[in-house]
Amino acid sequence: MLKAFLQDKVTLLMTLVGLMFAAFNLILVLLQLNTTKTVAIVRYNSISLPEFARGETKSLYVFALAPFVFLASHLIISVKMFEKHKGVSVIIMGMSYIVMLFGIIVSSAVINVNK
Repeated sequence: MLKAFLQDKVTLLMTLVGLMFAAFNLILVLLQLNTTKTVAIVRYNSISLPEFARGETKSLYVFALAPFVFLASHLIISVKMFEKHKGVSVIIMGMSYIVMLFGIIVSSAVINVNK
């Protein structure tokens, strides 16, 4: 199952592009983090009284690890679907690009609030 998945050129290329997205997100997050601040805004509350929830800057490292978790889960699902439906497997990998792109946008927005 995995061997056939890795021998297909389309899925191998899509996996490589997904890894590049995740690596780009990791580098982007690590370059943007300011570890000199002890408190970071980690959540915006639009309904409750305190507008911003504050936490430690270490909690922002989740934005660096999340793309790899998303990519791994998409790869597992895609490999399992490859044997039955190659087209669905390619669609799942394509959707991982959308998740990664939104991850880059959201992590940059949250980190830029802290500057």
